[in-house]
Amino acid sequence: MKKLTTWIVIAVILLIGVAAVFLLLHKNNSKNRQQQASTAKIEANQPKPVYATAGQLTPNFPTELLLGSKQSTQSSFSVSYPSATQSTAVFESTDSKITVYNDYLAYFQKNKYEILSQQANGQTFSIYAIKTGGDVSVQITQNGKLTKVTVSFLKK
Repeated sequence: MKKLTTWIVIAVILLIGVAAVFLLLHKNNSKNRQQQASTAKIEANQPKPVYATAGQLTPNFPTELLLGSKQSTQSSFSVSYPSATQSTAVFESTDSKITVYNDYLAYFQKNKYEILSQQANGQTFSIYAIKTGGDVSVQITQNGKLTKVTVSFLKK
């Protein structure tokens, strides 16, 4: 009788252990599903870029921001945020990196932009300029014989 009672106690302890493991696994799976659903909801609410046809610019991109001897537009896209739209164009120029950089500095000064930062050393030259209605970021790098230029315009 004592052996039977011992076996019953062991069986009950094992059943409680199995039930506890099952509940923990179920709770973790439920939490993972909730996190995945939350992540998917956040990603669904993120702005999505709209790409232009190859070689073309998005309609929102101001063409006057394409300076230098433009060789070819590599890509262009726009992203709409609740309070602003960012339009970006990437193109290659036959002008040197310093020539393109100086052209943008002159353009920003002539058109009354405030230049917040500028860098003309190292691998990448850059300028960040603002004016009522829009900010402009320019990144200029050497790409073999051509100069790669990335211009982003943030219309507020």
